[in-house]
Amino acid sequence: MIQSKQEQTTSTPHFKFLITSIYFIILVLLVTSSVLKPGLSLGTLFLWSNFFLLSLLLALYIRREAKRSWVLDKKIRRLKRTRGSILESEQRYALTTSGSGEGLWDFDIQGQYFWYSDRFRQLLGYEDEDDFPNTLESWSNTLHPEDREPTLKAFNEHLDKGTPYDVSYRLQTKQGEWKWFIARGESLRNDAGKSYRAAGSIADITEQKRAEEALQESDERFELASAGSGDGLWDLDVEGGRVWYSTAYRQLLGYEDENDYPGTLNTWIDGLHPEEKEATLKRFYSHIEKGTPYDSEYRLITKQGEWRWFKVRCKSLRDKSGKAYRVAGAITDITEKKRAEEALQESEERFSLTTAGSGGGLWDFDIPGQYFWYSDRFRELLGYEDEDDFPN
Repeated sequence: MIQSKQEQTTSTPHFKFLITSIYFIILVLLVTSSVLKPGLSLGTLFLWSNFFLLSLLLALYIRREAKRSWVLDKKIRRLKRTRGSILESEQRYALTTSGSGEGLWDFDIQGQYFWYSDRFRQLLGYEDEDDFPNTLESWSNTLHPEDREPTLKAFNEHLDKGTPYDVSYRLQTKQGEWKWFIARGESLRNDAGKSYRAAGSIADITEQKRAEEALQESDERFELASAGSGDGLWDLDVEGGRVWYSTAYRQLLGYEDENDYPGTLNTWIDGLHPEEKEATLKRFYSHIEKGTPYDSEYRLITKQGEWRWFKVRCKSLRDKSGKAYRVAGAITDITEKKRAEEALQESEERFSLTTAGSGGGLWDFDIPGQYFWYSDRFRELLGYEDEDDFPN
């Protein structure tokens, strides 16, 4: 135990007084003994007194050194336990971060000192501090030219203003390959709100980015194909309830994007014509639950408020138990076809009324197709009712 200067100053006189007192007591005892035993000389008495004094001092010294040794041993044991705990904590931390696959970094802003974990370097193909030093430039110099400015801006704004730091960027590996990483970080701040330390992690998302790019390319190709066919495509995630509508689908209804035509099932349901809504939904849910064929025609209202006819077909994917988990299909605008059919039907009805009034039965022969058509009046004149007992 280390004493203060005041304690040392106070204890020293007491110690000297104690030694002096013991010394004089020994001398008195020896002088008394010389009186009682005249045979002892004064020189012998002096030697014996010094012997006892040295013995006493030696005993006190040994006791003090033993106590110092015990205190030092205790401190060493405590230091070893602390060092062992720190080492165990560091090993546990290294195992945890290694298992997560993320590379860690720590920035001492005041000291301008960067620290990178071994995993951080490994993600970039480096081994140790010799080829990837603990400096800010080691990281910033590997940033992709297109990502460098926005990344550094986001990093500095996090340090200066505390804005969230969650960015994606490309880093160049030691082998010259560009890899995508997602980086996150947090900072510690003093009472004035100024950051003095920041730490975070990076994770390799290269494969995820490649998959996203491939999916985007596939979606674009799919969009082009569907736009060329004139069909609007849709894809329903049965469990999640989310629906993907192609750009062509929205355009058929006069919409532009997900903001004015959200990717939900209700978006489609709300646009159904009241006269077909119940029957359409019944067939649709019957297809999902039982797998019955779904080939339907119904009207949908456009963004401009116009009712247009569509022909709809779809297929579903099912798990081993037969439960549908995904349904996809296409809609085709058949409004003009419907209008032509209605106009033809109206014309035929008008023609039928005209011929019925004249009393004549009409027939029509398509010579190339070898197809005969007979009017209702024609059959009536011969005593027949319909096509079943008098085929065309």
